[in-house]
Amino acid sequence: MKYLSTTCLLIFLAFTSIAQTAQFPIIPNFGGIYAIEDAIERPNPDAYYKILVELKSLEVPSGELNPALINIARMINLHGIEGVKMEQMDVIVVVHGPASVTLLKDMLYEKRTGKKNPNIAVYQALEKAGVKILVCGQSLIARDLPRENLIKEVGIATSFLTTFTTYEPKGYTTFTF
Repeated sequence: MKYLSTTCLLIFLAFTSIAQTAQFPIIPNFGGIYAIEDAIERPNPDAYYKILVELKSLEVPSGELNPALINIARMINLHGIEGVKMEQMDVIVVVHGPASVTLLKDMLYEKRTGKKNPNIAVYQALEKAGVKILVCGQSLIARDLPRENLIKEVGIATSFLTTFTTYEPKGYTTFTF
């Protein structure tokens, strides 16, 4: 009897967890999220959000999608599912350090990793939604990554450090991935 009730509970949990379908309210195809009907803490759909993201991590094997990019899409979609429109968000992503290679054009990325760059589609979706994508100029020089080798969706900042010191005093919430 004990095993039967445990089995029934597991079946119920499995069924309810697959009952929801991931949603992509702002960034299509990336960062799927789920509505949480009984949430007591939610983003304010009438607020304006200023968000600055430090993207430095490249903790994946070369040639694989950087999960930090998916987290950025998820963060935006999580606001969107609660009624916050992209026009109410100013999101800036500053890429530096090891993550800078995720900005390489396919041909050059493939030359380094043996695979096409899976990150380009996410950067394109973020940029299309209105996210400003910057790369640290210091990281480009340190990693010998000339501008012409980068995807068109990215702009160059003097540095990650000066970008953060420019936007934090303006009230931007900061995240590090």
